[in-house]
Amino acid sequence: MSRKDYAVIEVDEEAPQLGGQTDLSFQDFHTVDNTNTLSRSMGHNNIPQLKSDKKLLWTTEFYVQFFEVDTQQVLNRCWGSLFPRTNFLDMIDGNPDLYGPIWVCTTVILVLFMSSTFVDWLAWHGSDTPFNYNFQTLVSAAVLMYGYTFLIPIVLWGVMKWYGCEPGLLECLCLYGYGMLVWVPISIISISPIELFNHRTIANIIRWTSVSIGAAISTTFLVRNLYPVISRAEGKTSRLILISIVAAHLGMSLAVKLTFFAYSTA
Repeated sequence: MSRKDYAVIEVDEEAPQLGGQTDLSFQDFHTVDNTNTLSRSMGHNNIPQLKSDKKLLWTTEFYVQFFEVDTQQVLNRCWGSLFPRTNFLDMIDGNPDLYGPIWVCTTVILVLFMSSTFVDWLAWHGSDTPFNYNFQTLVSAAVLMYGYTFLIPIVLWGVMKWYGCEPGLLECLCLYGYGMLVWVPISIISISPIELFNHRTIANIIRWTSVSIGAAISTTFLVRNLYPVISRAEGKTSRLILISIVAAHLGMSLAVKLTFFAYSTA
């Protein structure tokens, strides 16, 4: 007959009972919630959010993002373009807008047309022929201002990107747009009503002076803000780009004078 081993277990009947309860209780640690938390930390739940934030080109929401600035921000940017003491790109702080190239540029076009019409009327004053409004001036202003404000920044952005300057297209458009604001007061000053007293030569000097001041302010504004970006290219290349920017802007300024404020001094 085989031998069987037995173990004796002693039970202490006098062991104290905690709180008088002998039942065991189990806790649920919600492993499902922990799994969800881990999934969120890995970014799985962010995929639908990214898809929902995608804006399509033909929707209004796509263009609204380019105008997400308040009135005070626009005023500060306008002031910064007229008095370029601080870096404009630091002022916009990574939030460029299209109010500059659209709203400011459109305002300049209308002011140029009205100022040029007033200048033509001053030159006509005292003539026997009837005065006719020249609406071709409005077309010329639109072509010059819109063309320069949009075309030049796009070309400049492409050139700087080619040479590794890493510019931002919206920053370039915003910079050039607000840089055109100076032509609003310059156009008003260029009216020069002193011509009513037959001082046409003096009036012409005032217009040349005002246009020169406007060109100097706006050129300084562009160079001051673009140079830190352009300087990322090689020395010779950066100088050529900078000279091209200055030459293009001075050419535009000369076109403003000859197109809208030119008249015979005879």
